[in-house]
Amino acid sequence: WLAELYDATGRSVEALPHWRELARTNPKNVAIRTRYATSLVNQGQLAEGRQALLELAGEYPRDVSLWYLVSQVENRAGNADGAEQAARRIQDIDSSDPRGPLALAEARTARGDHRGAVDTLTPLLDALRDSPPESGAYARVAVELAAALEADEQRDRAIRVLEDARTRDERSVEVASALAAAYLRAKRLDAAERAYRALLGGDPDNPEWLGGLGWTYVQQGQAGLAREPLERAVAARPTDLTLADHLADALFQLKQYREAAALWDRVLAGTSAGLDVKAITEKRDRARQLAGRQ
Repeated sequence: WLAELYDATGRSVEALPHWRELARTNPKNVAIRTRYATSLVNQGQLAEGRQALLELAGEYPRDVSLWYLVSQVENRAGNADGAEQAARRIQDIDSSDPRGPLALAEARTARGDHRGAVDTLTPLLDALRDSPPESGAYARVAVELAAALEADEQRDRAIRVLEDARTRDERSVEVASALAAAYLRAKRLDAAERAYRALLGGDPDNPEWLGGLGWTYVQQGQAGLAREPLERAVAARPTDLTLADHLADALFQLKQYREAAALWDRVLAGTSAGLDVKAITEKRDRARQLAGRQ
């Protein structure tokens, strides 16, 4: 219970030693040993977590859940071959289990073979067309297929897949969130705004959706509307530099140049992974220049 509470409150570092001790004293409890392995992975101890999962899979070689976790960890470790081997094991155990093609598609995506992922997931989605919505299988595969299609530069088809999935399962938050983000990336801003507003109606404090709505407003030129949701998103995720960059864009539109420049300074002081440092530097410098004229 203590380990669960630590995990639930974001104190996973403190949870890990408890999972380790539980795994040591309960060697036949697969669920506890799995939690220990995933806790290791989540703490960045990929090699140790991978080894723990492989040992479990060796003891329980027909456990599909274990092999699916192995595949995910192999992908995370950059070992696409190992991920594909784990996916093949799932297919050998149960060819009807959707986790086999899902794991295979994830391995292909990790290699950059987005067309291969599309070819793997398309027949799986067709096969799941009559599955009950409450299983979540159709929604999960639809989201993965849409991501592969978009990576393969088939953005319109990706949106159609998600729209169809939403029609089939209107309760799937995963599909609705993916569709809102896809609309935003496709610059279908009115649709994105409606989608994010609907999502926030059910969870008004979700920082991902607040950020999405705010960025939609920025691109619509409605910085006055963008500021409040972006500020709330940044407050909830202060280390998310993309959200901070978007808030700075809103402040710049509002001609609050000093505040925008200060926020871009904060973005540039953080990690640069995934961000266009040159473009942000240029925006920061322009904000400073304009602030000097005020």
